[in-house]
Amino acid sequence: VTLSLKSADIGNPTTLDITKSDTAASNAIKSFVGAYNELVSTLNSLTEYNVDTEQASALTGDTTTISMLSQIRREMGNLITGLSGPYTSLYQIGINTQRDGTLTIDDSVLSSALSSNLQSVAQLFTASGTPTDTDVTYLNASANTQPGRYSVFISSLATQGQLSGDAILEPITVDGSNETISITVNSVPVSITLNQGSYTGTELAQELQNRINANSTLQLAGASVSVSFDTDHLEINSNTYGSNSKVTVSSDYADFGLNTSSTMNTGTDVVGSIGGLPAKGEGQNLTGTGDAAGLKLLITGTDIGESGSVNYSLGYAANLTNLLT
Repeated sequence: VTLSLKSADIGNPTTLDITKSDTAASNAIKSFVGAYNELVSTLNSLTEYNVDTEQASALTGDTTTISMLSQIRREMGNLITGLSGPYTSLYQIGINTQRDGTLTIDDSVLSSALSSNLQSVAQLFTASGTPTDTDVTYLNASANTQPGRYSVFISSLATQGQLSGDAILEPITVDGSNETISITVNSVPVSITLNQGSYTGTELAQELQNRINANSTLQLAGASVSVSFDTDHLEINSNTYGSNSKVTVSSDYADFGLNTSSTMNTGTDVVGSIGGLPAKGEGQNLTGTGDAAGLKLLITGTDIGESGSVNYSLGYAANLTNLLT
């Protein structure tokens, strides 16, 4: 489940309940089997030869169609490689192949499998990746990604851009002479206006964060910041990771210790390998090459070095799609 949080309703918590639905999964599998049976029946009809009437069908003897039908039937009988769960074949979840190549479902076996391990059943049908490390999340893959187990190694973690201000004294006064600040976050320039008043360092940090993150231009760009007051100075961190993550000011704001000469650190991309080959880092995302081409992982946590492995499998639906396209 992926949630995209666009804004906060401060003071009004929202409860989100997520439950699994065995019935919905069962219906989806039955729809897949129904569509598959319709395809196989159609191909059988188009390629059959009626011995009694000595009548050929439209594609009787057509080697391309016969070969495709054979491949489809063979694919449904194969084990799915790259899976780490208890199910690797349709037979194990109650789906059996008949003599004509169509499929039947044993509802009791399917129901038991769904109740026992819904995720493992789902992985039989869809392309999926299962990391062994909790700091690694499978995002997606491409048509070039080959099924298999891929080791993950992290050389360095992604970082966020940061602007670290100069030391200032408390309290800090915001009035008509200094209430407007021009700041650039991830190459997006915006102008904000602070509320006038007297602030402690922590209060000013919160005010800056609120005003910056409320800016509609930054919201549209998907950019935001976290602002803190560390002992005697402000620190503004972009909430984005990677080489495009940075925070700068175009003028000097001495009252707040934010100047063009303040320490500015641009973020860095994650560096590592997938399957023993150098991978491409973009922010916290690491994308594989070679057999793992297109395999995209989200790398979080604080540790570098070996980060377990990812089991990648295509699933029957994905395999059929590849055969038919």
